[in-house]
Amino acid sequence: MLNASKIRMDDEKYLYVPLSLLFVTLSENHEQISFAYPFQSSKAVNCGNILQIDCSSLQKPISNFYALRDEKNKGYFIISGLNPDTCFLRVLEDPLRCEAINRLDSISPLEPEILAHLLSGKGATDLPFELKIDNLRYVGYPKMVTVPRERAPRIFNVVFVVSVNMPADLVTSYEELSQKIAVAIDSEQTRCNYLNTHMSIMLDAHDTLDRLQSSDSSHSRNYEAECFHEILLNSTLAADLCNIFIDISDHGLVSVFLNKVVEIGFCLMERCMVQAGLAPKTSKQIEAQIRWIRPYHAIFLLDDTIPGPDASSDLQKIKEFCTPDRSIMDISNASGLATMQVFLIVRHLLLWARAIVIYPICRENFYSSCSHPQLPLQHYTEKFRCIFQEDLAVVLAQFSPSSTLDQFLDPSVYSEYDQMVRYNMLLYLLRYNLIVQLHTFIYLMEPFSDETMDRDAVSKLDDNEVRHLLEETTLSDALKCHVAEICGALLGIMPRDQVLISLNLFINMIPLLNGEHHVEDIMFRLNKGRLVIVKVLELFANVLCTFERPDFIHSQFT
Repeated sequence: MLNASKIRMDDEKYLYVPLSLLFVTLSENHEQISFAYPFQSSKAVNCGNILQIDCSSLQKPISNFYALRDEKNKGYFIISGLNPDTCFLRVLEDPLRCEAINRLDSISPLEPEILAHLLSGKGATDLPFELKIDNLRYVGYPKMVTVPRERAPRIFNVVFVVSVNMPADLVTSYEELSQKIAVAIDSEQTRCNYLNTHMSIMLDAHDTLDRLQSSDSSHSRNYEAECFHEILLNSTLAADLCNIFIDISDHGLVSVFLNKVVEIGFCLMERCMVQAGLAPKTSKQIEAQIRWIRPYHAIFLLDDTIPGPDASSDLQKIKEFCTPDRSIMDISNASGLATMQVFLIVRHLLLWARAIVIYPICRENFYSSCSHPQLPLQHYTEKFRCIFQEDLAVVLAQFSPSSTLDQFLDPSVYSEYDQMVRYNMLLYLLRYNLIVQLHTFIYLMEPFSDETMDRDAVSKLDDNEVRHLLEETTLSDALKCHVAEICGALLGIMPRDQVLISLNLFINMIPLLNGEHHVEDIMFRLNKGRLVIVKVLELFANVLCTFERPDFIHSQFT
């Protein structure tokens, strides 16, 4: 699979999705693929208008489905049908989806009986399962049925068929989803004989399939697709499996109530982030990112962050008080929740791709256009124009070179209404990572100069308290001399008490002046306002080197 950072996100529309879902069962009387989805393109893909065509000239017999390309119109088509002479043609606008479906024709390179035997997981139950065959990988979690009754199988396995090149962390995610489904099915079987009921539907459909196939020597009809279609119509288990496959493919999120009782909730991080218009990250990357979050950061809820009816009341509170200009600490104070509780909910929102982390929006924030946007810009250009009636490129140009929010809003130029519109423009740009905030990081270092340094500058200070403070610091002798010269100059133009306050604050800053802390982080750690910190940095600017870059929490994975 291509590295996500090297391909456009519009090419990732169907990245990370499974190719198929198989429900494999094993008992004393059978070992088979009891259900599979998708089994018929007209049911699996919504591709627009249907045209009836003559398929008698097709060299390849109609099996489940496959794709054709119309060279004249440069279009893609899906061919499907149950009649050997007539089938349905659907225009498929997305060639990537077409290619994915075309690969489905080789989902079963082996005979179904052999494949079912390999996937049943006999002898390896209640463990993650993985099998590679040719260019496909079969991922599941074979489950031994706790209370097998009547026609219920002894072992079943919900298998996801994925590309053989799928990254290991994604394979692990599909194994976890398969385990969740297996545990839910087994618990319902124990409670109400759930699996036995639906296996009866599936086995009866397969018995009918066997009779039809044995009576039709020409095999001109796709009886297997008819069988699975019949199962899907009559079995809620099959319908739930189908919904899980569609949800994970389309959105990366699963929220299905199996048998209307047991909730199966799951998030495929990479797919979910692509769907949300964000650069894809693994769960490990998100966890690493979470460790960089500080109480001064803010949470930007995405458009579709709507708590469910059974969501925690704490989540409802956070949603009520969460705005882009409020820090996590402010949210904690406003909602009455402990800061750690807010952090845990923020972690949950990030892992489910429901929010992104930013610094609270204020007029002093410094923004720059993102140098490497990982989005399909054409789509977002059109969307931006539709919302704001402005050209995205023109607005982005105002952040190159970088500018503050105050400069972007500029009350002297724009009316109050226009400022509100431009503020929403900024939110849009932040939401889709089209701009990034720059922070000022500081290094403490000797100034570059050819002038001869007075090595007795500390001892020559007239103020004993200032001299004592400098002598007690851990600075090098050279830096002490430079700071002493600065303090000597300040004592001549400022009140002594003010110089002592500034020097004490500067000394407290010294451990943070190593290039790993930006101004906002220093403000938080020393519990001081921006004006106070900036003033001290300006006073001692001769021994400081500053540079601007994104916060670590943003730059680590972009």
